[in-house]
Amino acid sequence: MGQEEKNIKVLVVDDSAINRHVLIEYLKIKDVVCDEVEDGEQALTYLQGNKPDVILLDLIMPVMDGFEVLDILKKQGNTIPVIVITAYLKGNTFQRCKELGAAGFLNKPVKMQELYNLISQVLDQGNANL
Repeated sequence: MGQEEKNIKVLVVDDSAINRHVLIEYLKIKDVVCDEVEDGEQALTYLQGNKPDVILLDLIMPVMDGFEVLDILKKQGNTIPVIVITAYLKGNTFQRCKELGAAGFLNKPVKMQELYNLISQVLDQGNANL
């Protein structure tokens, strides 16, 4: 990223505390600032007052799943890149996520370097549109 370096801020949305912890600990090593919530409803509430650079979104969660979150964000005109992270690979999951505006997609278990590379990639694409 060509501009002066600023800390990247990521919102991690996953109902698994272990998954959130693993992602956050890795990203911390890369100087990424993370906030975390455990379901889609909490994510939407968080986004009312905060604007992270990237959202890492699990699909299968109680209360409100990732598909519902993507749908609502799309209807709201969301400009924050969303990376879907899931083990749920049934049918047209990938295509459905893309149609709902997902900027990227990673399968669980996540390879941490792939995650960081994808975050950098979606941020670079966003900066290219400025």
